[in-house]
Amino acid sequence: MNTQALVRKFYWCFFFRCGSERVEETHQHEHHTLVVFTEGKYYGRAGGKSFEAGAGDIVLYRAGEKYRESNDPGDPPAFYVIQFHSDEDFSFVRRPMRDREGRVRTLCQWLNEQWWWATEADDAYKHGILGAIIAELLHIKWASVDPFVDAVQRYLVAHMAEPVTTASLARHFRMSRSYFCRRFRTEAHIAPMAELQKLRLFQARSFLQTTDMPVKQIARKVGFSDTAALTHLFRRVMNTTPTGIRKGAGRSREENIRLREHGQIEG
Repeated sequence: MNTQALVRKFYWCFFFRCGSERVEETHQHEHHTLVVFTEGKYYGRAGGKSFEAGAGDIVLYRAGEKYRESNDPGDPPAFYVIQFHSDEDFSFVRRPMRDREGRVRTLCQWLNEQWWWATEADDAYKHGILGAIIAELLHIKWASVDPFVDAVQRYLVAHMAEPVTTASLARHFRMSRSYFCRRFRTEAHIAPMAELQKLRLFQARSFLQTTDMPVKQIARKVGFSDTAALTHLFRRVMNTTPTGIRKGAGRSREENIRLREHGQIEG
């Protein structure tokens, strides 16, 4: 499948940070709307079904589809929104889908940074990255996940700031520790604590890319005792530091100001 051919027209990409007082609203658009969450809690209803989404979730509303949305006032969401036109109806997409490897969030960040800069390669860049996002959605569709693994991953995302252990996970899922670890490793092909470290890394990277939050605060929010522990993980896994992630590809202070003004809306 030629995913780039699916993108007939790209409209825009923005990063939104919702206020706690956001009221429930009903929307309908002539184009597809892709929402990729980086934090918080979001409640949606479409096609007669209600659902909840949070960090790492992906929601796609199809063109012409009515949907209703609201957020948790105690934990308002932040998310990327991409709007585009396509001949594909995306009937394969379920709500929500999981960005388990963090690739969609990374692609959204790249698109959000560059889509409004007018260059000779403007259309190729926008359509290329959006095509990669669609390809990742197809990959997520094909890579089916065991419901038990999905439940554990969602629990880890919701509780990553807490001192989670395999013993506490086993108690929550009402299994012995040995059986829980063996079952998770068999289904997910990774140990539970290694999965937690991976999810913490993805969430920390997302905070670094989408907020001005101090690194020390980010470390606490994703479950590390101090900045040194977070920095050690970044160096070991990504061969960089939290500061290096935040600097991105060497953007200047002026470029970061333009990014905040044009690529991010708070509301």
